[in-house]
Amino acid sequence: MAKNWICAWAAKLSPTDQEKLLLLTTSQGAPELMWDLPCPKFHGVDDEENMWLMRAVAATSSDSIPAEHRREVERHFAKRTANRYRVFGRYMLGLEDEKAVLAAPATRRALSEARYYLGLMAEQQGRLRDAAYWYARCIELNERLNAEDYWARDRLSHWIADGHSMAWIERQKAGEKAGS
Repeated sequence: MAKNWICAWAAKLSPTDQEKLLLLTTSQGAPELMWDLPCPKFHGVDDEENMWLMRAVAATSSDSIPAEHRREVERHFAKRTANRYRVFGRYMLGLEDEKAVLAAPATRRALSEARYYLGLMAEQQGRLRDAAYWYARCIELNERLNAEDYWARDRLSHWIADGHSMAWIERQKAGEKAGS
């Protein structure tokens, strides 16, 4: 019922607001909505590839994503291109390495994004100290208008507020993962 309501509400939004809403779904714990919400008409290849990157993030960070959507993401990223969002998405799926991610950016903003995705992958793999390193490298560029900068700051703030060492948090996460 709530999903139907938000989808109907989102259909009335401007394309720019629809895009912002889609970006929020994964960071706010509702990654499955990446496929349910209306998809705006994109302004260019970067916008479209960025949405596919968000789907790759959703597919790799949540068990709630149906297998058919995961396969759709894998098909999209099967072909290699020079687009940085494609490189980042392929990295999240294990199809590119760290070297490719760091070679893709041509601007400070893009480098900030690359560092965020290196951190996110490290976090997904349980390497939280590595994740903290990459998140700190992301925010040191101070690209405050970038969602990735915000997300990196949010993760670091969360860990700091937790009040424990990264080693302790890693052990907790490993225990949670082993128990699931």
